[in-house]
Amino acid sequence: RRMASETNRFNFERSPLSFQAKTNLTLAERQLKIAGLMLYWGEGAKKNQSVDFANSDPRMAKLFIKFIRDIYGVNEARIKGQLYCYEGQDCVKLLKFWSEKLTLPIGQFTKPYVCKPRGTIHGKMEHGLIHVRYSDVRLLKSILDEIGELAEAMN
Repeated sequence: RRMASETNRFNFERSPLSFQAKTNLTLAERQLKIAGLMLYWGEGAKKNQSVDFANSDPRMAKLFIKFIRDIYGVNEARIKGQLYCYEGQDCVKLLKFWSEKLTLPIGQFTKPYVCKPRGTIHGKMEHGLIHVRYSDVRLLKSILDEIGELAEAMN
């Protein structure tokens, strides 16, 4: 008889993927893939059980979300956003800002994290910091493996 943990692992490995990675990429898609991998290498969480990209630059977050949508064909409903902002910033306004920038419905954002500023804030994180999350350990492994392959090819 199998232990419960073995059964769970077996069932997990046999379950369908929540994403469909593209294989035949155009030149523009290859460039997007390399840019997305480099962004994640620099700004993504490597030790979690899910893909977690964090940045305060709307252009970077928009590029990253385009990368996971276009290259990995992720399940839109599983993309989550979480706003980190300072006390005194308008969370509702910031959520609308990020929702529009990322074309991600407000309903897919988790509760914002509001921190108390330490000292004076001078225009830092004007739009807060956004975490783009996709809870799938297999996607994380795929991204990290491809980063490793790319890094190895560059040496």
